Amino acid sequence: MAATFSPDTLRSLLNSHGGLAYNDKYMVTLNKPPGFELPEGMAMRKRLTMLCDTATLPTKSLATFEKTIYGPVKAMPYRMTFTEASMSFILTDSMNEKKYFDEWQNKIVDQKTGNIGFFDDYVCDITIQKFGRTANNSDENPTYSVTLFDAWPSIVSEIQLSHSGGTEAMKLPVTFQFKKWESTDIATAYAGPSTGSGVRE
Repeated sequence: MAATFSPDTLRSLLNSHGGLAYNDKYMVTLNKPPGFELPEGMAMRKRLTMLCDTATLPTKSLATFEKTIYGPVKAMPYRMTFTEASMSFILTDSMNEKKYFDEWQNKIVDQKTGNIGFFDDYVCDITIQKFGRTANNSDENPTYSVTLFDAWPSIVSEIQLSHSGGTEAMKLPVTFQFKKWESTDIATAYAGPSTGSGVRE
């Protein structure tokens, strides 16, 4: 069937699937690391959900090796690879959000002693949900959702201070490392049993 080069055709196609996707309605949920509690606990995690200014749906790629028997070289996949996830959080004047991530990192590698914590104690699962354009609250079903398994903050970035920036809201960029991510559609098939704190075995 021949394609029709018409704006109306494209408009009809988009409308049949809910229209264009926009990036402004999402929710990020951080779970509690199982080995310890962090400052303000659940109250802080709920606040971070509201204060998450930007988030990224993470990358997934396939690592390959070159297979050469005869003729052109063929790239063959052998495993999935995952990169880090970046987020930023709006800071309140108390700076308690910054203190939360500072303490989390200190539980991973103690700043005074250099002792390293147990991996299973400091990781948690993080859920990123993308909602449709017409969604009014988080009770509605997301159009896309991913879970980052065994996530931990590898980089709590610098914050620039400036005498001329008194009207700008301060934001804290945080980079998370994680073992893997899966979308909601397939997560139930390979998530493992829950430990009860949002972390999968």
